[in-house]
Amino acid sequence: MPANPPSFEVVRVPKPAPVQWRARTVRLADMDGDDDLDLIGMLTHVDGELPGDRPSVFLLLNEGDPFVADGWRLLPVKWGPGRTMELPAFGEKWDQADVTDVDGDGDLDIVANCEEWWVTDQGEVASFFTPELETSSVGVVWFENRLQEALPVVEEEDSRIDLEAERPSVVHDST
Repeated sequence: MPANPPSFEVVRVPKPAPVQWRARTVRLADMDGDDDLDLIGMLTHVDGELPGDRPSVFLLLNEGDPFVADGWRLLPVKWGPGRTMELPAFGEKWDQADVTDVDGDGDLDIVANCEEWWVTDQGEVASFFTPELETSSVGVVWFENRLQEALPVVEEEDSRIDLEAERPSVVHDST
């Protein structure tokens, strides 16, 4: 036994109402570049359902003293699909997450996989343990960190709004 064993302090960070749901993956990283750790959380379905009013991927940005429970701001990254998958008891379940600078732009991004939300040519019908699944059907997602970047350009002209945005998902999962 070491002469000076380490000691730990428990700091309970309350989950804001929208993320009070079953969580699967949690990571700590400095997502906003302010030299303190933020919380990255991912929710998982309950019996195949993850409501659309719950952020399935979210950040709790530490904007106060990191050792107290207040001062954490919720920032949704991806909303839940809001519907049940066709297979009973399966749905959006984030299984793994890595926080790294994927594109080399100096900020941390999130790369994660959604284990049970598998898509085939016929639709979202195959579970993760289906032997004939191709590796191309694995739900791996890259969430690009845009926290330190300028806001997207929005222009309104002749009753039309032009918004600079990322390409929408083609996975057919309501994202």
